[in-house]
Amino acid sequence: LALGAGKAAGATVTLVPEEFPPGPIRLGDVVRILEGSIVKRLSAG
Repeated sequence: LALGAGKAAGATVTLVPEEFPPGPIRLGDVVRILEGSIVKRLSAG
């Protein structure tokens, strides 16, 4: 559902809450995922 909503909205990155362990989601975890996504996109051109 989250991926479909992200795709429909034209989002470049969609974070799916179910992919995180139970409990609070730390900002550092989100930042790490976003950094990896940026590096991957830059390396792909």
